[in-house]
Amino acid sequence: MISNTTAAKTPLPPEDSIRLDRPASPPSTKANIRRSTPEPEVSVVTQPLHSRNTPDTSVQGRNTEVSNTSGHQLRMNGNVSKATAATPEQSTQESPLAWFRSQQGKSIEKPEQAQQLLEPQKQIAQEALALLDHIDAPEASTLSTWVHQFHYYHHKISNTPLETKTEVFVKEQSDFYCRVHESSELTEEQKLGFEFLLGLVRFQIAAEIDLKFAIFLRDKCELTEFQHLGLEEMEEQVHSETRFFKRLARASEASEKAIDVITKVFGTEKPQQSYWQAAKDFYAENTELERLAKALISIHYEPENTGFLGIAQHLHWNGFGGDGKYLTHEKLKAMKNQAFNYHGNQTANASCPHFTQRLEIFGRGLKELMTFASKATTNALTACQDSAVTTDSENRTAHHQDRTFYIYDLCTGPKFAAVATTAAALQQQGHKVALTLSDVDGSNLKALVDRKNKAADGLIEDVRYEDLNLPLEPPESDLDKYDLVSASLGLHQLPDHRQKSCIQHFTRVAKPGGFISIPHVNELAHTQLMLIPANIVDRESFVPDEILLNFAELAVRHGTGGSFKVPYPLRGVTTHSPENSDKENLYGYTMYVVVELTGEQLSGLQEHWDQAEYSQANQLISSCTNIDIDELEQQIYKGAAETSPQ
Repeated sequence: MISNTTAAKTPLPPEDSIRLDRPASPPSTKANIRRSTPEPEVSVVTQPLHSRNTPDTSVQGRNTEVSNTSGHQLRMNGNVSKATAATPEQSTQESPLAWFRSQQGKSIEKPEQAQQLLEPQKQIAQEALALLDHIDAPEASTLSTWVHQFHYYHHKISNTPLETKTEVFVKEQSDFYCRVHESSELTEEQKLGFEFLLGLVRFQIAAEIDLKFAIFLRDKCELTEFQHLGLEEMEEQVHSETRFFKRLARASEASEKAIDVITKVFGTEKPQQSYWQAAKDFYAENTELERLAKALISIHYEPENTGFLGIAQHLHWNGFGGDGKYLTHEKLKAMKNQAFNYHGNQTANASCPHFTQRLEIFGRGLKELMTFASKATTNALTACQDSAVTTDSENRTAHHQDRTFYIYDLCTGPKFAAVATTAAALQQQGHKVALTLSDVDGSNLKALVDRKNKAADGLIEDVRYEDLNLPLEPPESDLDKYDLVSASLGLHQLPDHRQKSCIQHFTRVAKPGGFISIPHVNELAHTQLMLIPANIVDRESFVPDEILLNFAELAVRHGTGGSFKVPYPLRGVTTHSPENSDKENLYGYTMYVVVELTGEQLSGLQEHWDQAEYSQANQLISSCTNIDIDELEQQIYKGAAETSPQ
């Protein structure tokens, strides 16, 4: 089992002309802040649901007086509809992001519809990156006050020693972040640009930690061949540089040298120690750096920025999290090798010598996770045909060989990799499969629609634009429809309250007796920092156990009789149990079976779970649903175990 508006460019003025005292803040706009009303499926929380090193960056958390009226809450009417042909330019009364919100949940049937989503996504991302042209010439910038604010923030963070940086970093980033998103002066694109700049500052800090880790490995492994790299000298060079982009270039160079060391140690086919264990050992000896690393990767949430989180993720997937094709700005030239290239696309921006080895190190655990998930979901969907699993003859009949399995995959990517293997395995067994695939990225949607239309095999039933940062309202036809709902490594890029809300959505659309599959990144997400620093500090976080295993809070009302649909965690398939928090690496896997219970039964189930009486909890489920949980877990785990790193 797995454990797991651009100003003219001018030369930079002398350093002392950039104001390093805190400049006057832009005019306060707090009285004009408008906050979205809470989503119906879960209220917006202003404190994390678990103990993260994340400041409270919400407007409420800053004691801001806000309006309860939403200025942009656009909802579907409950019916799946086709994406409109109107573009942001044609919607003169809407901002581009409001137009994207109006497309939430709509079906994409033609490549042209996907292209209509992709083009404005690209335009917004490019306009956001145009903010980089302002940074070297603040006095010439039309955003002079804001650029000086950013320089103050950068110098305050940079001049604080690494070992004592955490508190200063958390406070200063939170303050600047909130000022940006509370502003009525900045455009949505400029706010996204400042978010991107904050990510570049986080990268500079991450590069310093990267160097510390490389020195740790060099000394621990006695790698004399790396003495000539001068890692300590690089630390000093990064610290001594005060200009933003020059420091960024130094940090990127230092990070690449550090990754040279990392790939030397762990790039072999059978390294003496896993990268993940070495990262944990490093943090055990450097606890303050671990606190800082956790703070660096925490997702920040501000009610006013919800609408463009999807665009921020589009920029991420086409930038540091992807093949770097958006990172062509002159100011980012020094970072061309930092793109992670998750999908393995070969481009000019993914050319550093150790790139393939880095992807291989990262991909070992990921491949094991996704292989395990594919086999587990295939076993789960066929297990209910077994009389040892269910005594319900009607349920077994419903799982007859000629039936159609309905699968819904969110964050699906261009190749729906999380469910493709499962679908193929079911087809090989003679079953029919119908896939509903959703994503927020226009390029991914275009690839999916092309596949659907060209193959014409009926495998892909629907392709949808869905931004998991916004409310998901299923059409009536989706309720109780799906045998399997899958979210492939997407929840960790969402704020806490959206993670919870999404699992509730999965529960609504899964049929009783159906399954929810969530491959995810767990609390060890910060161990990635030294291997893929630019990616991990851009838009990454993790999914906490407190959300995944709190099934009572994830339950949703079902029907009119007062019953609940409950996503019950299958502990025999989940990668770690509540009593065992010793995770092997950053990857985790959680599977639920969706069951229907009365309120009284749900209370009894929760009581057993809270007392760690898991056998009694399984027995209660079995007596209420005719599903033998113990046998079901064995059937699911059978054959999948051989792919586990344990």
